[in-house]
Amino acid sequence: ILDVTSALKHKIYFLAGHGEMSIESVEPDRGLSQLRDALHQRNFAVDKLDLAQTRTIPDDADVILAVSPQSPLLKQEQETLRQWLSAHAGRLIVAIDPGRNAGMDDLFFDWGVLVDDDLIVDDSPNSKLDGGDLVLRRFLPHPITQVLIDNQIPIVVGLARSVRPDPGRPLDATLKVAPLIGTAPTAWGERGYMLPPPAVYDEGVDLKGNPSLPVAVVSERVTAANLPFSVRGGRLAVFGASDFMSNNRIGMLGNLTLTLNTVNWAIDRDAQLNIPPRPLERFQLTLSQTELGKLRLALLFGVPGAVALFGLLVYWMRRH
Repeated sequence: ILDVTSALKHKIYFLAGHGEMSIESVEPDRGLSQLRDALHQRNFAVDKLDLAQTRTIPDDADVILAVSPQSPLLKQEQETLRQWLSAHAGRLIVAIDPGRNAGMDDLFFDWGVLVDDDLIVDDSPNSKLDGGDLVLRRFLPHPITQVLIDNQIPIVVGLARSVRPDPGRPLDATLKVAPLIGTAPTAWGERGYMLPPPAVYDEGVDLKGNPSLPVAVVSERVTAANLPFSVRGGRLAVFGASDFMSNNRIGMLGNLTLTLNTVNWAIDRDAQLNIPPRPLERFQLTLSQTELGKLRLALLFGVPGAVALFGLLVYWMRRH
């Protein structure tokens, strides 16, 4: 109700021109048509943006999403986004796959974000679905994740890389950087992910969290504490995975909630952040390998055992 009755219709642009996932595609792996429809239902206007052609960011852009770029942005494209974020308090959401260079290293450095060249590996059956997807259950307190924390809803991703606050960023009291999502303690960032499997943790080479390795970070410009007024600043969210937004995963567990909450946070729609989105009209059972194993045992032995026990009880009652 808050979405559709709002007098202001925010405009969202999806970056194009670098092999990004498309809002026009219905493909399960690389399409964003279901996310596009979910945004339309919530009174957002959605369009594509190719900075190599326009060279400028439209005045009506409230937030820009770069979802799974397959090739680096041009230098002038990165500079356009940097200027928009800093000088115009722009809002940018980036989702980068492992093994891909988005061409935004300078922009990320400005905002205190470090995107590692690694692949998240977790051998724990409790952290993986039967098909190999990664289940992420650790969320840091933030308006984006509070609903997921309160309701204990995990998210599901395919491949992911680590994204963390840059330890070498310049000191800046107006820059607030915080991890958003973390892995399980059993996971690590495998730097030799191009080598033949199996992947093995190498201390001093691979990355290990303490106790968790971040895979998403938010950064924002805030007013310095010694100023008596508040100034709207830019906001940046960077995810080390993109397929949680794709058509075949957007309906899984908390993926849609995470995506929409990130958009709402980016454009200051704070009233909607603690209201879970209406689920897509698709029903899906998502279990980790551990949970699936328990279900299999219950079906194989639990139900037949209960029937056998009931039969013995009936037999005993009839005999006596």
